[in-house]
Amino acid sequence: MRTALPNTIRSVSRLALCASLLLGPALAHADRFSSGTVRFSGSLSATSAFGDNYVQVGIGLGYYLADGLELGLDAGSWLGGERNIHELAPSLTYVFTHVRTVQPYIGALYRRTFIEGREDLSAYGGRAGVFLQQSPNWMVRAGVVAIRNHNCDDTLYGDCTEVYPEVSIGFYF
Repeated sequence: MRTALPNTIRSVSRLALCASLLLGPALAHADRFSSGTVRFSGSLSATSAFGDNYVQVGIGLGYYLADGLELGLDAGSWLGGERNIHELAPSLTYVFTHVRTVQPYIGALYRRTFIEGREDLSAYGGRAGVFLQQSPNWMVRAGVVAIRNHNCDDTLYGDCTEVYPEVSIGFYF
């Protein structure tokens, strides 16, 4: 079973994640990272892999189990190419809420990738960065993600570790 992403998928994954738009929690709370807050997110980007062009669409849902502690699940589909590609990524993220203007976060994630006609791929990793409050209604999230593809063969896929920036804008209502 192959468990690493080809270089083309790795590259477009980085670009797609950089272009993601975070829509923010739908429930109103005094603190957007407080226990019980829900996060809804979505993304849209143009990507390519396996010599095909794709439109990547994604959705996400997160729930704050405790102040600053989010359990999340993000899903994405790559549409329009010869192969259908889908990703599912559960995560656990902690936001340090005691800082008001810049709120650091750190987290762990697992990603499962399903590529039509190929075996499923698995990856484990982490993320870290900051939330920067721009106004009462929106924030910027900036950080880095590092993922290690499980049971990866460096000779087949090149580098089995992915490191890419994570940038999004969050709208809260």
